[in-house]
Amino acid sequence: MSTSRKGSPRTAPRPLWATVIQTAQGHAAVAASAYGIVACNWGMESEHHAVQVLEGSLRPLLLGKAFDKPQWVAGDGGLPPHLAAARVALVKHAEGDSRAVQDLAMDNRGRTQFTGEVLRAVQAIPPGQIASYGEVAKRAGRPGAARAVGQIMGNNPLAPLVPCHRVIAAGGKPGGFGPGLARKIEMLAAEGVRMTSGGIFVAEESK
Repeated sequence: MSTSRKGSPRTAPRPLWATVIQTAQGHAAVAASAYGIVACNWGMESEHHAVQVLEGSLRPLLLGKAFDKPQWVAGDGGLPPHLAAARVALVKHAEGDSRAVQDLAMDNRGRTQFTGEVLRAVQAIPPGQIASYGEVAKRAGRPGAARAVGQIMGNNPLAPLVPCHRVIAAGGKPGGFGPGLARKIEMLAAEGVRMTSGGIFVAEESK
C-alpha cells in the first residue's frame, strides 16, 4: 500500500533578482528580494568578477533554501524596487557620497539572528565614526562575542551597505580588512577618521 505525499509541506517560493551595475569605482553586483538587499559587492575590476563574488555570497543561502536561484536582469533596464534603489545609491557612493547606501533595506532571512543583528549594527555606524568588534557585539545583543563579529566582517556579504571598514579592533587598533590595511586607512581618512603615529584610529570628533 503506497503512502500519499500529498500532505507534505512545501516551502513558499522566495524570489530573488540580481544585476550588475557599473560605477565610477568599478563594477558592483547586487541581489535583492521583495524585502531588501540580500547580497552586494562593489569596486570589482570586471563584471565577471562581480558576478563570481556575488554568487559566492549567495551560495550558503541558496543551499539552505532561504531563497530561489536569482533571476538576472539588465542593470540599465527596469529593475525591481530594491535593485533600482541600490543602483542609484551605489553610483552616488562611488562618486564620494558615503551616506548614500546607509538607508538601503537589507533582507537577512536565511542568516542567523545574531548575524543579522551584527549586519544591522554595522550598517548604522555613520561616516566619520568607528566601533570595535566588541562594541558591535554588544549592540547586537551578545557582549563578549567580538571574535564572532570579526568572522562575520571577514565574510561581509553586504559591502558597502555594511561598512566593515568602520569596525576596528580593541583599543583603536586596525583589525583586519580584506582589501588591506592601506585601503582601510584611505577609506577612513576620507570620512574624517585618522590614524595616529602609534597606529591607533581616532575619529575627528574624539580629538
